[in-house]
Amino acid sequence: MFGFLKENDGHVAVANRIFEMRLLNMFIAEEASKSTAFQYGERDRNQFTENGRLDMEQVLKKFVEHFHDIYGENDEKFIEACGRKSFLRRKDT
Repeated sequence: MFGFLKENDGHVAVANRIFEMRLLNMFIAEEASKSTAFQYGERDRNQFTENGRLDMEQVLKKFVEHFHDIYGENDEKFIEACGRKSFLRRKDT
């Protein structure tokens, strides 16, 4: 009806590359919006915006709070690999 799909050697195929990319992006966005990380971000994003713009000062303040929660009581120097592991530890499934 809209020309998004076509028949190609007895199989259904997307009519052209533009439709293919738009449909792929739509399906990826739908799946991502169902993730826990996306839901947390949606819930908390208002605290990081002011007048529709990203409040970078607030982002940095929250980063420092989070960093202090993780490393606040450690006397050792920050090791990049350790920090990377800490921030990437939680995987969204």
